[in-house]
Amino acid sequence: MLQAHGLWQAQQPAAALALVDGDAVEPPRDALERQVAHATRASILADLGRWDASMRERYAALHAARATQEPAAVALRLTTEAEQACTAAGATHAGIVASMNRLNALVALGLHDEAVAVTQRMLALCERITPVQQEQAHIQFAWALVRAGQPAQAQALLDRSVELRRLGHLLEWTLTQAEIWNAQGRHAPARALCEDWLARQPAGINRESPAERLRLHQAAALACEALGDLAATVRYQREGQRLYEQMVGRSARAKRLTLEIEFELERERHARDEAERQRQAAVAERERLDALNRALEAASLAKSRFLAAASHDLRQPVHALALQVAALRAHLADDVQQDMAARIERCVGALGGMFNALLDLSRIDAGGATRRCWSACCATCWSTR
Repeated sequence: MLQAHGLWQAQQPAAALALVDGDAVEPPRDALERQVAHATRASILADLGRWDASMRERYAALHAARATQEPAAVALRLTTEAEQACTAAGATHAGIVASMNRLNALVALGLHDEAVAVTQRMLALCERITPVQQEQAHIQFAWALVRAGQPAQAQALLDRSVELRRLGHLLEWTLTQAEIWNAQGRHAPARALCEDWLARQPAGINRESPAERLRLHQAAALACEALGDLAATVRYQREGQRLYEQMVGRSARAKRLTLEIEFELERERHARDEAERQRQAAVAERERLDALNRALEAASLAKSRFLAAASHDLRQPVHALALQVAALRAHLADDVQQDMAARIERCVGALGGMFNALLDLSRIDAGGATRRCWSACCATCWSTR
């Protein structure tokens, strides 16, 4: 990811995007790494003019930032929520970044008095951030002051940004310097600065967003109008109008993309919730069946143990009946009666055998007996001699 970021800074967005999307880049492992990856990819796509894809990546970065549950990461992706999150977490550095984002929003909304108040408060905190960030912060402070009608103070802050220059936020500096010179009545250098920037941009690569290009054309048109070059004024105003319409169209498309992305995220959340609900229902059903099976096994075991324990009492009536039949045969003289008594005796024997087998099976189920074989044919009970 660092190599891809370096290619992007070297104005090679196509190569950076190929590296990000290729197999050479290790997949992000946690939410914070995903947030950084999505944010980097969004910047690269914006440089390539793929604004819809860039918007999707920015929303993915925002979603990943919220998933980190870290206030500093949330603050870097949000404006309104950022200062509250950083204050709650005591994250001073992230709070400064959040305040700078808030300053940009105030200037864009035309709330200049509040923007000046934020600028004065932030000037006292600049020593807590890196020199590169101080450079960018002083440019933003100068932009806020020139929009508030304080060009002299704005120029002083912009000159301070040059002294702090490390990375070189040249586009932001150019935009702010042109506006300051126009506010001071120095229209010729303001026009030259804007035209020089527009002429030096590499073909096919727009490192400016439509809003930044609109600011350039507006500053150039204002300078040309003050210098009396009406043809150039009309040309820059026409290009500015085209950029404005482009911004409006992209704004509408961004709203549509926002709704689509929110719908996709909501659908994914619903799918995850439904899957979790089904999983919990399956776990509950499995636990219910396991409990039912345990209850059935316990009942069966209790029945088997009862039969095994009561086997003597259950066998005793059958033994008594067999003894009574044997005693009866001793008092019978008639052959027909003897035959009938013999058949009764065989039936009692068969009943006793089957009863013994049933009780033996119960004792085996209860674990209290060994197996033994027994067979009987009830049909013989009624056979004649």
